[in-house]
Amino acid sequence: MALEAKLGFQCLRAGSRPVSIESRLVASVSVSDPRLPSYDPRVARAFARLVGGWWRGAGAGRAWMLSLALAALVIGNIGLNVTVNAWNRMFFDALEKRDGGTLV
Repeated sequence: MALEAKLGFQCLRAGSRPVSIESRLVASVSVSDPRLPSYDPRVARAFARLVGGWWRGAGAGRAWMLSLALAALVIGNIGLNVTVNAWNRMFFDALEKRDGGTLV
């Protein structure tokens, strides 16, 4: 019995025929697979036209400040997560070795 029959539904992709869940779980994807999304430069140009005025308009200074602040916050968040993960590694390595001196 097929997996979708067990679950009672089929996976549907926009603009395509129904695709069984089973075939999606075991399918391999090649680089030339027509089902993969392709890069369309018109989308990038339309996005640039849409948001470009925000960085070049009357409030450009504020827009750049907010964009740089967001980038700094993202980088700071990544740095904090890396630091916490390094501390967790040392903490749990000490627990594994039963090293009480490192834990304190």
